[in-house]
Amino acid sequence: MKFILTTVVLLAVVMFLHKSIKKYAPVYYIGAFVIFCISAAGFEIMRTNALLHEISMLFERGIVATALFTLVMWAAIFKNGTQIKIRLMSVRAELSIIACILTLVHNFFYGKNYIVWLFTSRERLSTPFVIATILTIVLDAVMLPLMITSFKSVRKKMKAKSWKKLQRLAYPFYMLIYIHVMLIFVSIALQMRQLEHYDVFWHYVIDSAIYTVVFGMYAFLRIRKALGQKSEKH
Repeated sequence: MKFILTTVVLLAVVMFLHKSIKKYAPVYYIGAFVIFCISAAGFEIMRTNALLHEISMLFERGIVATALFTLVMWAAIFKNGTQIKIRLMSVRAELSIIACILTLVHNFFYGKNYIVWLFTSRERLSTPFVIATILTIVLDAVMLPLMITSFKSVRKKMKAKSWKKLQRLAYPFYMLIYIHVMLIFVSIALQMRQLEHYDVFWHYVIDSAIYTVVFGMYAFLRIRKALGQKSEKH
């Protein structure tokens, strides 16, 4: 539920601050980087208060980053001419860059252990977590060029055709995010069921269903839109 609530809150924030995000994008990038630095310091500053701790966990677990990527994904799906589409599309590149920076927060917090274990103590990881950790490395390899080419200064130096071709990597990137999340959630859910921790089990089942609906509906609508555009050309 935290994922969908975070997405809704961020949507409201973007709808209200879209002009500010566009005009002062570097300020928002710096803000995201500061959060990364706090993460590198262990988020100890954020653990002194229950509310701040809950907020820090949204960043640590990648919920905020994934919610921003969700807005970037769905921006192209919303109906043309609607305020939600106009405002999201106006800052789509900026939101993507912020999401990428915040993804580094998540990857640092978990990767500093899981990636090290992958290469030094693989027996500490179950098979789903081994695959999820490998996917993290793949996701970073795909994300970094997407992030870099989202900056206007870089985009202007590229040919339009080359830029569009590279940006198509966003589609497998979104798919891999979903697979990464499902590997972890399903693995934990099954473990909790075996331990008879049914409250935690159902928590992960519900979250898995929410992610599946959000990403599944996006895939369906995006494919339908692409097929519609293709038929119009013919």
